[in-house]
Amino acid sequence: MESFFEAVSKISKNKSSSIGKVVEITGNTCKVERENLPALEDVRLNAIEGDFSNKIIIFPKIGSEVLCLIVAGAKEETAIVQYTEIDKVLIEIDGAKFEMSGGKFQIKNEVADQKKITKDLLTALDSAIILTPNGPGKFADTTKAKFTQIKNDNENLYQ
Repeated sequence: MESFFEAVSKISKNKSSSIGKVVEITGNTCKVERENLPALEDVRLNAIEGDFSNKIIIFPKIGSEVLCLIVAGAKEETAIVQYTEIDKVLIEIDGAKFEMSGGKFQIKNEVADQKKITKDLLTALDSAIILTPNGPGKFADTTKAKFTQIKNDNENLYQ
C-alpha cells in the first residue's frame, strides 16, 4: 500500500494528473473540461487503445468528475483512472457480454441471452398443461399471477 501512495505522490508532483468534468463521450473516448485549463479532448476510457475482444470499459456519467493521467509521458494522451459517477460498465470475455446501465443488466453470449431464457421459461410455465389422473389441468390463478409478477420483475432487472 505504501508504494501506491508513493506513486500517487510522484504523479501529483510531475503534474501528470488532472481533474475535470466529463462533457461528452464518443466511442471509447471522452472530452473533459477543466477549471482554468484547456479542455482535454479524446481522453481514453481505458489506458490502452485498441479494439479488444476481451475487455472491461467503464463509461463515466456526463457531468461527473474524473481523474485523468498522462499516458506514457505524452501530454496529448490521457486516460481516466478514477470516476465520481459511472453511467455504464461493459465486460466482454470470450464472446460473453455483461453490461450494467440504467439500473439494469444484460448477460449474454453468442448463443444465449439470460433475459430471453428467463422470459421463455416463464411463458412456457404460464401456458403449461399439467397432466392429472382426471385429465389435463392448469396452474392455479394465484400461481399464474406469480408468473406474471416474475415476468415483470425480469423486465425491470434486464435491459
